Parts: sequence; structure tokens; C-alpha cells
Amino acid sequence: MFLEQIRNGIATDEDPNAFLYGRRADCFEALQQCLVPMARHLTPDQKRESRQLINRMLRRQPAKQRLKLRLFFLLIEARSFLKAGRSFHQLSDEQQCQVLRTFFDSSVDLLRKGFGGVNTLAKMSVYGQESVHTSIHYQLRELKRD
Repeated sequence: MFLEQIRNGIATDEDPNAFLYGRRADCFEALQQCLVPMARHLTPDQKRESRQLINRMLRRQPAKQRLKLRLFFLLIEARSFLKAGRSFHQLSDEQQCQVLRTFFDSSVDLLRKGFGGVNTLAKMSVYGQESVHTSIHYQLRELKRD
């Protein structure tokens, strides 16, 4: 059943094969709320759509790309445990920002690029939802055809 949902692009929150599942989903939601303040006001349906957007997009990516992203999430969690002895989603807002600054301000180019990728995913997962477009005054324009 899960494989059929994945193929049809309708993986659910209960799908253990989805990229954003379990602790990684918790971490992503906390990242999303830290990086995109509007995410704090998403409805439960919009939160679910947010995860599904990311899961659908990442299913189309090469396995190597998903592995890199998994490793970056592990780095975020490891840094959180070193900083405060807790998982990223359990940290205070200030502690979460400090953890993220570690990557954003890093002298290691790969860590900055990884943070940039996660930042892009967080923004895409919120602003990529049609239900959010009205509240951010976004209007989809038709492409001009020559």
C-alpha cells in the first residue's frame, strides 16, 4: 500500500519510507518554523502538505542527494545534542537559532551550502503551497507564449 502511495505521490505522515518521517519530520518542522516564521501559523493540513511537498520532491532526487540531506540533518541533531543535550525540535527558539548560525557562519563551505539547501527546502515547503499564495499576495502569472 505504501509503495502505491509513493508512486502516486500521496505518501502519508505514517509512511516510514518518506524522507520526512519520525524524528526527521520533527526536526524539519522546527527548522521550518525557525527559518520561515510564517510556518508557525500553518494549519494541520498545510503542515501535512508541506511535508508532502518535500517528500514528493526528494523522491525524484538521486539517492546520493537524499543521503547528503540525511547527513546534514544528523549534523544538526548532533550539534543540538552537543549544545544543549536535546534534539533540535526540543530546543528553545534562541538555541535553535544558535545551532543554525553554526552552519550559516561556518568557515567550511560544505556546511554553508548544506544550510542553504535546507533553508531552500523550508521556504519551498511553505511558499510552494497554493493555499498560502493569497496570504503572501502571490499571483501566478501565465507564461507568455511566442
